[in-house]
Amino acid sequence: MIPPEGVAVDWSSARRASYQITQSFRYEYPAPIRDLNHRLVVIPPERFGDQRRLRHRISATPTLDGVRFEDRQDRFGNVIVDAFAPRVSSEIEFLAEISVERSSDQPNRLPDGWQKDRYLLEPTRLTAADAPIDRAADELADSAAWGLELADRITGEALRELILERGGEGNPSHACMPGCTIRSSNVVPDHKGECMVSPLEYETLGMVGANCDIGDLDAIARINRAMNEMGVDVQVVYPTYLLHAPSPRADVELALYRSYNRWLADRTSEAGGRLRWVVMPPLRSMDKAIEELRWGKEHGAVGVFKRAVECDGRSVADP
Repeated sequence: MIPPEGVAVDWSSARRASYQITQSFRYEYPAPIRDLNHRLVVIPPERFGDQRRLRHRISATPTLDGVRFEDRQDRFGNVIVDAFAPRVSSEIEFLAEISVERSSDQPNRLPDGWQKDRYLLEPTRLTAADAPIDRAADELADSAAWGLELADRITGEALRELILERGGEGNPSHACMPGCTIRSSNVVPDHKGECMVSPLEYETLGMVGANCDIGDLDAIARINRAMNEMGVDVQVVYPTYLLHAPSPRADVELALYRSYNRWLADRTSEAGGRLRWVVMPPLRSMDKAIEELRWGKEHGAVGVFKRAVECDGRSVADP
């Protein structure tokens, strides 16, 4: 709800407020695609606490022949929209328009205990660890106790405790900008309680801390501050699809990794040094893996991606 210009609103006396939410999602394709089947989960439940959904609408641009939408609900009340198009030449953009209303006479939070719902606590078929993962975890825990001890010293919980203990200008959770409701930013103080760096992101704890065998939060914070002062802002792209081995066949692995490495080198070369990448070595073909490492270094790779368990369950400690 937007008040007329120049009119003051006493929000403490407001009984009801309506909001119009508009979101767009644009997808571009390097070549025409056929039989698009895209799922959008962007419509909130009909009721959530004191919020009530009044209406919603999904549309697509440009106007394409044969585009259709199908709505359904998941078990949480969210509206799932499946979009279908027989052909998309190069791009498509979905526009979601949602109206919601909030009332002061309704509870603004869900009843306590919903976090303990069974579906939140038990793994699904997709997230449950199987026997090979359990064995790999046991092997890693037995062979690298120092790594787990290091990780325990730089967890999010450890960072929060350090900030609260030192006090002063420290703040374990604050808004990074006006209007932010997530409040995931922080201020890390030094031993005097003065701001040392803000924020110290969890990604930095992993990349600057665990990746560099640094288990000291103060050291990580000082490195982060030095990087900020030097204007260092670089993102390293890691694989997602290739987090799991795509095939047990050496020839398939080689073809996929070589194409991935060359594609990523080409795309990141346009970023002016702000995007870096890690090379994927085809370990089932060791001579080719060495060639890929050399090729990656020559074409901008800043690291090597290797899983803890490779080649049919062999761990990093396997000779």
